[in-house]
Amino acid sequence: MKHLLLVGAGHAHVYLLKKLSKSRLPNVKVTLVSPNDYQYYSGMLAGCVEGIYSVDDIRIFVGKLVRKAGANWIKDIAVSINADQRLVEISNGERLGYDVVSFDIGSLTAGIDVPGVREYAETLKPNYHFPLLIEKVRSAEQLVIVGGGVAGTELSLSLQTWRNNNDKPALSLVSPTQLMEKGAPYVSERVERLLLEKGAKLHLSQRACEVKKDCVVLSPSQESIPFDALLWVTGPRPPRLFADSSLPNKEGYLLVEDTLQVPGYPEIFGAGDCIHLAGSPPLAKAGVYPVRQSPYLWKNLQGYFQNKKMCRYKPHYSFLSILATGNREGLMLYLGRAFHGRLIWFIKTFMDRRFIWLYSRRKREKNALSSKWLTAFFSVLVVTVLTSFLFFFIWSTYHPVMSVMAVFFSSTVNRFFTGFFFVFLIILILVLFFERISFK
Repeated sequence: MKHLLLVGAGHAHVYLLKKLSKSRLPNVKVTLVSPNDYQYYSGMLAGCVEGIYSVDDIRIFVGKLVRKAGANWIKDIAVSINADQRLVEISNGERLGYDVVSFDIGSLTAGIDVPGVREYAETLKPNYHFPLLIEKVRSAEQLVIVGGGVAGTELSLSLQTWRNNNDKPALSLVSPTQLMEKGAPYVSERVERLLLEKGAKLHLSQRACEVKKDCVVLSPSQESIPFDALLWVTGPRPPRLFADSSLPNKEGYLLVEDTLQVPGYPEIFGAGDCIHLAGSPPLAKAGVYPVRQSPYLWKNLQGYFQNKKMCRYKPHYSFLSILATGNREGLMLYLGRAFHGRLIWFIKTFMDRRFIWLYSRRKREKNALSSKWLTAFFSVLVVTVLTSFLFFFIWSTYHPVMSVMAVFFSSTVNRFFTGFFFVFLIILILVLFFERISFK
């Protein structure tokens, strides 16, 4: 019997476990190496810190998936790999042999070599520390967040909203550049305006050069910002595992081909934030990529064991991104356009809750918010459609000489209901379209 070793329980491996629960690989023993009971969904972290979701709402119980997949589970982390001998060493010193291994271990937080960061700052990664982290940042009277990328900005918006609702002092956000500088300039201006309107203190074009026990020192201003909780969200860095091995890597990220296999080592696969796709520009470290890579990883693992042709993954560089901005509002970024409002939040929470539900299969009562909005939306849509057709029928009955189109647009009432119907139809199409993008 052959041995498939899954290292890490990221999005792609959670997908594999789900598939294995429905379709086992013949004569293959599966082992998962992951240190924590839960996988936290990063897309819902901001909603959780704001208090909209509970911790249980945003996590997937890995143990349940492992049990249904018939796999073994080792609660540990990989510390080294010997690709030539096909061995992975874990932190307790045990060496695990494999016939095929797949890595989905994510990335870590960059910039922790700044003096004092390791001692006094909190990071989001690894994300299984999140439940403890959320209590600490909520209880802080002086909260400082360092990092103005997507994650830092979204968390700042949600945490500032929570602090406003709970009479806490404003947080401080430090960024060496404009917020979300990789996006369009108007996006940076918009999120800056949103944060200022919520009362957050912004320190832009300032770099945190030193962290002391109770303050962070900025450069070049040399200003000191006091804190009793410091959240360090300064972008990704690769895990040391691959750089310390003989495997090909790109700046520490595991190098894989479009089949998600390592060049020269066809028995080694990788997916998610820990990889770099050969011949491709660096992909954003966003959850959408491991979600899209998951079906290819599953098919290629099947193909490897069954000697079938491999599928080739082609990344799409444009993807839908929705940020929570607080107070059940969202900011949608897609194809260079930005949209903000409650409708965007509705689309986001619908997709996020469905993602969790796909792996947890909780009862609908636990998704009461999503179900309520969905029920209300479709009820109004059905009533609008029926009312529109009723008016159309009555009007056409009393105007038998007129053509159908003339009757349909002949009155203000009909125009109103026609417009109302098409607005809801467009919203329905948008919701279904974005949902398909997220879960394709």
